[in-house]
Amino acid sequence: MLGLRLVYLAALAAWLGGLLALGGVAAPTIFAVAQANDPASGRVLAGTMFGAVLARFHLVAAVCGALMIVTLVAMALVGPRPRPYAARFVVIALMLLATAAVAVPVGRGIARLQRESGRAINTLPADDARRVAFTRLHGLSNVLLLANVAGGLLLLAWEARR
Repeated sequence: MLGLRLVYLAALAAWLGGLLALGGVAAPTIFAVAQANDPASGRVLAGTMFGAVLARFHLVAAVCGALMIVTLVAMALVGPRPRPYAARFVVIALMLLATAAVAVPVGRGIARLQRESGRAINTLPADDARRVAFTRLHGLSNVLLLANVAGGLLLLAWEARR
């Protein structure tokens, strides 16, 4: 049981820690450095770099979520069910769905708009349909990733109560 809980917690730590590191450290640093070194096209390069990092992290998140579900089910089968069991399962499933949404429809939409514009989205007129769509998708991505942080913190709080 202890080994299962350790795997569960390690996966949760990797997922939540990765989200916090990407949003709080990596993204701001990548954008600041790229723009400082190349004011004309640094933002586009930074977006491409961070998009690639985020795409790889989605795979890490998927593995972490799968490990968490497997270990949660195994803990329920081996010993007393972690409480609240069903709520934990639902939170992890929702976090996986949010990750999949950011990775596939939202991520692909953002990449398509960036390719179509051929330049930094922020250089397009404010009322340009591509810029409006990009802003909407980017905002949705941020909301979904923040929802994952909230879900991860909730799972962590349940573990801390034990």
